Amino acid sequence: MKKGLLLIGCGNMGASLLKGWCAHKSLSGPFWVVNPTREKVEPFMGDARVHYVADPNKLQETPQVIICAVKPSRVSDVLACYRNLIAPGSVFCTVAAALPLSYYQEILGGGLTLVRVMPNLPVAAGVGQSLYCGQSPLLPHVQRQVEQVFGGLGKVLFVSDEKALDLRTPLTGCGPGFLFKIIESFARAAETLGVETEEAKSLARDLFIGTAKFLEQSTKEVSTLRQEVASPQGMTEAGYEAMDKAHLDALIESALLAALTRSHAMEKEYTHAG
Repeated sequence: MKKGLLLIGCGNMGASLLKGWCAHKSLSGPFWVVNPTREKVEPFMGDARVHYVADPNKLQETPQVIICAVKPSRVSDVLACYRNLIAPGSVFCTVAAALPLSYYQEILGGGLTLVRVMPNLPVAAGVGQSLYCGQSPLLPHVQRQVEQVFGGLGKVLFVSDEKALDLRTPLTGCGPGFLFKIIESFARAAETLGVETEEAKSLARDLFIGTAKFLEQSTKEVSTLRQEVASPQGMTEAGYEAMDKAHLDALIESALLAALTRSHAMEKEYTHAG
């Protein structure tokens, strides 16, 4: 088996992973990328470690570590040709949501170590979260391989099983998108107060970036910081009361629950297709 990584798919998440790996100089590569078109891979071709292949059958040999970044709806079609390409003993990691590892085993056959990884979008900036688990207990050297591949992209956390991964995915996997939507809401709310559109967007963006950096440096609990920033009977406290009346906690809970419910539906939809 070749050294390096094989990335199957270079859509939004695949490109985020590749961007993070290219910035992570301690990974020697090479990074073999299989994607139907070269366009998404082109921005990374300046890195000598990146090699583009349109047709997986042109790979004379697959690397020991394979990362599948294909959308759940496309997994079955895309991976069908890999059954006879991936060498026994390879570590196959999927970053697709919802689909269980048993589904990949049906497609690819036995002899592989199967791993589910749930990275989030900030991996592209090296500050993401990647949760992972195996179909069966992972050997220490496999865990080291997975953590080496994803460790340069942010924090890596091993969880006990796929159920544990699914329960955390709405928070860590979907969370960046939810926060983007909240940032948009802050900007629109500022507009209603009379702030110009572009200024409102900039102020809201910088607000979240600055607060996140402050939180990273602080040793205090979030609840303590929330209390300290609000003066009694002040502006911030008035805002808290409005949020409570609007049932903010229940709204966030409903978003996470909706994501988890959709995950279960996707599993049934895609694993029972046809």
